[in-house]
This record gives sequence, C-alpha cells and structure tokens, in this order.
Amino acid sequence: MINPFCISAVFRDEASNYAGGFICQISPTLNPTMVELLALRDDVYWVVQRNLPQIIVKSDSLQVVQAIGSLKQGSSHMDLLVEDIRASLRIFEDSQVCYVCRTTNVAAHFVAKLAISYTSNFCWFEEPPNLMVETLLESV
Repeated sequence: MINPFCISAVFRDEASNYAGGFICQISPTLNPTMVELLALRDDVYWVVQRNLPQIIVKSDSLQVVQAIGSLKQGSSHMDLLVEDIRASLRIFEDSQVCYVCRTTNVAAHFVAKLAISYTSNFCWFEEPPNLMVETLLESV
C-alpha cells in the first residue's frame, strides 16, 4: 500500500498563541510542490472561513513562496492553483506569504506525521491534541 501525502497546518494568533490546526491526507500521485500548494490553499480557506482580517503564511517550500509572489500566469494545473491562492489572499486586509526553513516549521511537520496514523481528516480549535502540546511550546 502506498502511503498518502499528509498536509497540515498549525494556526497561531497575532500573539503567536495556538489558535487551531488541521490534518488532511491526499493522493500520493501528486508531486511535492503540488502537495505544498494544496496545503497552502487549504490554510488560506480555513482562515477565510473564520473571517479573520489578516493572514501570514509560513511555508518551507521556497518554490511555492516564489510562485505565489510571482507575476507569472499560466494555464497548467499548478498555475491555476497558484492563481486561486492569490485570489483568496486578496480577500484579506493584510496578507503575507513567507519562506521559513524546514527546521523551524517543526509543529506543522509533527502534525503531518500524526496524520499518517489517522484514517480520516480532522480539524481542531483552541485546544491542541495532547500529543502536540510540547511541540507547539517548543516551536514558538
């Protein structure tokens, strides 16, 4: 059996306090950049649904961060996904997409690894799962 890719997000408020998160398993047939773009799109949708005025996305995929910041337009599946993300980001009063080193993106990767052991997708708010508390505290 092929393991699915897992996308995850950890959300923090303006004071860097934990605000929520999600995990989701997706098809392993996608390339890693497409997986990162899908994760970013889901992150942005999650924040849009909560009517928050700003978003700062931190990704350890330099290629994704550069694609979102680029003025290039195209018609490939990846280009259309990038344009969808850009359109969603324009909803916010303030939005940023920043690159962070993989070693500093600890909480999101920990959550993605957790997703492999779950058979369904899930979200949580305010209180993180007990397994994550220590990792969240270390990654502030």
